[in-house]
Amino acid sequence: MKVMNVTPEEMERRVSRFDALEPMQQQKPDALPPEAIEAITAPKLYPVLSPKEDNGPWANPPIEVNEGIAMLVAECQPGEGPPLHAHHNTHEIFTVLKGAFKIEWGNEGENEVVLGLYDTIAVPMGCHRRFENVSDEVGYLQAVILCKDGGDDFNDITYPPETGEALAEKYGPQVLEEMAKIGITFDSEVD
Repeated sequence: MKVMNVTPEEMERRVSRFDALEPMQQQKPDALPPEAIEAITAPKLYPVLSPKEDNGPWANPPIEVNEGIAMLVAECQPGEGPPLHAHHNTHEIFTVLKGAFKIEWGNEGENEVVLGLYDTIAVPMGCHRRFENVSDEVGYLQAVILCKDGGDDFNDITYPPETGEALAEKYGPQVLEEMAKIGITFDSEVD
């Protein structure tokens, strides 16, 4: 089988330098206040790689790939993390890079497991989940997101309606419309 020869310049386009990453909250349209994005994600969410054509929440990474995969790093202070949410077309896999993280899941987040350094969990599609840094230092959690059947639709994140109501009250109803444009909705239902 023939292998490819990749030049150093070509390979450099496939390198992501953490110190050069820009938090996702700073990449979003002006219509979305960074504080509104921060209220539903980790306070600093760094996109590392995603498909070239992605216009969803993980757009504009330093590494663009053709495959149905995205990878990001969440930076959280002690006690920080996003509210419950679900992914309906994607698998989400978390690995702790620094600190310790509690992963909660279930309709109300009633189940939990604590992950230590390099521990990994794969959360199934359609299941409410959240994470929280439970260490006493800044924590880093890597998230790998794989599209169902190798597709490339990352616009599949839903939050409970009460999360959307709180955001609309604080930032106005237009913030929900802008979030819907990047695949974030507030209509998840529980059994």
